[in-house]
Amino acid sequence: MRQQGGVFTGIIGSATGVAIASGSDPTDLGRWNWVQLKGQSSSTYIITAYQCVESRATIGTVFLQRERFLKKCNMSICPRKHFIQDLVQFITGILEDNNRVILAADINKHVIDGVLP
Repeated sequence: MRQQGGVFTGIIGSATGVAIASGSDPTDLGRWNWVQLKGQSSSTYIITAYQCVESRATIGTVFLQRERFLKKCNMSICPRKHFIQDLVQFITGILEDNNRVILAADINKHVIDGVLP
């Protein structure tokens, strides 16, 4: 089955020498991925994320794919809300260790109104 969506974070040049880890969101839905860059006393995480638009127009939309995934997991939550909850939890865990975060995200919503802390 083909799934729409996904993100990519790449590191090139001299930054490759300080890249020590990388990963993606635990659902494998392509919601976000990250690269950890080691600094002198802490790390900087570069996170690239995509928040789907709420769309039920066609069967293959990213929103519907994520909604089906959540139903299979017996979760009755909007995929957009689930994305924000998971991303905030992930970022909070990173910040607890005094690391820094650079978030490059297509959230499909104004972030000024408190979507992200």
